[in-house]
Amino acid sequence: MDEEEDTRKMSATYVRSTKESTVDLSDITEEFLTCPICTEEFADPRMLPCLHSFCHHCISDYIVENTREVKSAKSFACPVCQANADAANPTNSVQTWADDLPVNNFIFGLIDAIQLRTGERQCDPCKKMDKSNMATIWCHQCGEAMCDSCTGLHNSMKYSTGHITSDIDEVKQTPVKTTQLRLQCPKHEAKFLDYYCSDHGEVLCTSCVTSSHRDCKSVQFVSEAATTLKHDGKYILDNLSKITEWSVRVMENRKQCLKDIQGAADSVKDQIKSIRNRVNAILDIQEKKMIAELKQHELEEAEQFEKEKNRCKEIISITRNANALLKNSLKHGTDTDVLSCMAKIKAATRKHEKEVRDLCKSLNTVQIEFREDDSINEMLARLAEEVGHFSVSRQTVNIPPSYHVRADTIFITQNEDDDEDDDVEHNMSKNSTPFGGKGSSASKISKPSHSTNKGPNSVRTSGKSSVDSKRRGSQNHNFKGQGHSSKPFLYSASARGSLKKGKIYSSQLLPIPSSRMKEDSDKTQETSSESTNCSPQPSAYRLSGTTRISGDISARVNYTPISPGKLPTVRKRAIKRALPDTTFVARTPNDRDNACLTGATFLSDGKIVLVDQVHRKIKLYDDMQRWVSEKVLSARPYDITEIAPFEIAVTIPKEKRVLLLYVRDPEISVSSSFQTGSKCWGISSSQGTIAVSCYTAPPCVKLMTRDGREIKTINADQYGHQLFFFPEYVAFDNIGETLYVTDRYKKSVISVTVRGEKRWESKPHSLKAPRGITVHGTRVYIAGSRSHNICAMTTMGEMLGDLIKQNLSSPHKVCLNSQGDTMLVTQHAVTLIPVEKNTVKLFKLQNDWRDNFTDTDSKISDIIE
Repeated sequence: MDEEEDTRKMSATYVRSTKESTVDLSDITEEFLTCPICTEEFADPRMLPCLHSFCHHCISDYIVENTREVKSAKSFACPVCQANADAANPTNSVQTWADDLPVNNFIFGLIDAIQLRTGERQCDPCKKMDKSNMATIWCHQCGEAMCDSCTGLHNSMKYSTGHITSDIDEVKQTPVKTTQLRLQCPKHEAKFLDYYCSDHGEVLCTSCVTSSHRDCKSVQFVSEAATTLKHDGKYILDNLSKITEWSVRVMENRKQCLKDIQGAADSVKDQIKSIRNRVNAILDIQEKKMIAELKQHELEEAEQFEKEKNRCKEIISITRNANALLKNSLKHGTDTDVLSCMAKIKAATRKHEKEVRDLCKSLNTVQIEFREDDSINEMLARLAEEVGHFSVSRQTVNIPPSYHVRADTIFITQNEDDDEDDDVEHNMSKNSTPFGGKGSSASKISKPSHSTNKGPNSVRTSGKSSVDSKRRGSQNHNFKGQGHSSKPFLYSASARGSLKKGKIYSSQLLPIPSSRMKEDSDKTQETSSESTNCSPQPSAYRLSGTTRISGDISARVNYTPISPGKLPTVRKRAIKRALPDTTFVARTPNDRDNACLTGATFLSDGKIVLVDQVHRKIKLYDDMQRWVSEKVLSARPYDITEIAPFEIAVTIPKEKRVLLLYVRDPEISVSSSFQTGSKCWGISSSQGTIAVSCYTAPPCVKLMTRDGREIKTINADQYGHQLFFFPEYVAFDNIGETLYVTDRYKKSVISVTVRGEKRWESKPHSLKAPRGITVHGTRVYIAGSRSHNICAMTTMGEMLGDLIKQNLSSPHKVCLNSQGDTMLVTQHAVTLIPVEKNTVKLFKLQNDWRDNFTDTDSKISDIIE
């Protein structure tokens, strides 16, 4: 917790800097000075080839962990962008790879310079002797802060007598770069990097210049080279912004294409299922028909067997009775009795003997067999080989930049493929005609002409997209007269006059309306002003159907996907600050220590349930915030959500399970539980689906049913990129289609659909260490643990401002009641003052009636107005 407090203090220095220093440090974000792995201030920052920096020990541990299962590893992936980084010495142990990474001296010096201007600085020489004295003087040559006594010693020494010193208070008013030290050469001791070689792009010392760069023609002093290059800085920044925008457009196109191919795959699956169903239907009919016919044969034969069996029973009965009658009459009867019976018995014997003889002549043994048709085997053999075949067609998609490119310049890197269109190049060398006609300069771009004399190549651009309707936003262009190649190309003449072929995108070939460029630029600037890492929404919804909104207002609403280019715009309105309502203390008479409140939820009847980690308790309070009862669990719980009226679900990270409990005043009883397979933290529910944030390998959000069945695991976006580092709290939107997740390590808020498609990711400057999150209508509310505020955003990722800024310390969990007008906030930090410990605060929200809409209804306010 001490490290967490130190980090909080560090983040607060940027606020204090505006008071103690006139130097503008607002453009230096905490993210820029924070290691992405440990989320703490950089310690010995090392830079990768992709320009991302990390603490030395962090990147070293990361390399060891991620190459452990790789045999003969020679490289590793950047933890942030996944770019490949080759090891400087692959033969060395992976534990030493981080030692070969270059030190980011700029960040190292920037952190020291900011700390010098934003806080009290201790004397550096005294600190080395384990003393603690406040510094008053800064030496520009030594780069150290000194107290008065050390300053006197410093001025008395021969080597430092002529050093330039300044008061610390004066230094705080100077630009950051004035206190940055001159960098020493890593190859030559006590040599400073004072020269720059443009030929090799290296900063050098005098020894480097004389030893290794003696033949280089462009060696300058660093001041001269920097002055020249700084003029190019704004153009490079502009190009970077444009490339970013262009990449976003390509990414959105790929995202749409991914949806299209998934839709096509679903359609083919349905087609395959249809074939199966048709075959099954035919087999079902034939099965019923054959079984009915079999039953008929069975009944007919059984009926005959039954008749023969019954007749045999009759004969048996008669003959047995005659046998008994004759025996008794012979033994016990008179002669008269014997004579009268004998005649009748002889007649019956002859008659039944004849019946048995006749019956035996007509007896049959019946066998029922089935012989399948020969065509069945042929059909099955064909089905075993192939039911049908797949056809995959590809169509070129051309996505131009959103800014104009001169038609007489080649924009994309030149194509060095000499095998393509050799015939065109051959004709070019013979019959090329410059644009300017005869006598034009050879440095101008020339059009290739064909020997067929059909005229110069022509380029036709369609006004509307000719690509399949599924590929919205993409364009297809027809290029005629270019042989077998469908790609556009022009030729440029180099300084030597040789022609090189290259792809182009130009304002002539791909015209872009300036009005649309301005609109896109405005949107980009508006978004970037609010968040630092926000990507556009991939899908949205169109309005139709009939749904009751609120009061007497009715509107037509239905959720029909529309293209990324037609996203609904949530109208940005000034956020109204929440008003303090009441507070109550969550420490009960049975608690032995201060409570640690990491979870909370409102029940449907207005009661409040809190999670106390320290005491392993679930605490119940009535709608007047009076303690009712509590239940002690087997392990520490973390978060809680209501899944049904009077039923809650609680995450227990240590046991990797979710506990379901009934809350019937005043009793809290366990109903069931299910395992999550990994340590689970935040939890939210919507329409029978439970979302659980899990921190394992990989970190993910799992969608599960209440009986523990896993519906989906969300850990990567639609492009396979890792979504989370440590997903802590999660919240569903009002319709259960979108999840909003706070990531503890990335310090950002991530929006993702339940299908795993990333909508946006935002890391606002005003939100430090996001923790609890809740959603109501078009509003997302996030607790900033280290910025001590509750921020409000739109469901499209647009920052609205602070909902709560005053009377709040280290907010952790936030939740809303069913009406969305009361917010509960827990406070969690060991550094809370005594009066704030165990305190839960409630606030009243001043909601606009339009805040009750979902993001799919976002244009209704415009329609009604």
